[in-house]
Amino acid sequence: MSIGLSVTFCNRLKYFHTSYALDSTDVDRMMKQIKLSALIDRSKDLTKKRPSRAKRTLTWWKEHYGKSLGDATTNATTTVDSVYRAIVDNDTQALDRLVSEHPMLAFTKLFRCRVEIHFSEPIWDFVQDDIQVDGCQVTSLSMYRADFFVAMVDITAEDDDAKRPTVQIPAKVARRQHTNRLNDASPVLYLS
Repeated sequence: MSIGLSVTFCNRLKYFHTSYALDSTDVDRMMKQIKLSALIDRSKDLTKKRPSRAKRTLTWWKEHYGKSLGDATTNATTTVDSVYRAIVDNDTQALDRLVSEHPMLAFTKLFRCRVEIHFSEPIWDFVQDDIQVDGCQVTSLSMYRADFFVAMVDITAEDDDAKRPTVQIPAKVARRQHTNRLNDASPVLYLS
């Protein structure tokens, strides 16, 4: 297929008139050359002047105010690398030091359970300190009825089958409401 070129097609091809017929491959080749030369001219213009930097970026602040601003990622990376190196080297002192400097590195899972305490009769004079615990801690005690209490217990002991956390109501800590008789000891409740 042939195509004719006009004067308005490109300034560099002014000498072609409408009467000259060219193949489409010749036109494509010329267009590629023209496009490449235009891109080269534009790239030369870009290399002559330095691109302006946008203000209020990290590089702008570093250029004007020095390198006092550091990346948070570098500090985090060095801490992570230090922890990894301490674990690999089995250096417990370095790991303890890193955990004391950065407490968010180590967290302990808190196990909490609800202990329901049923008495056979309504009682009074029963408080949180009357509950005897081992390997755990009573965080709250609520009275729903005069004979029904709920204690929230946090388990603080480690997972050890030999010594499991226990909860017990000792004898003579709660009095019955009208007879002033003291309670009997409850069985030991093992929390696991």
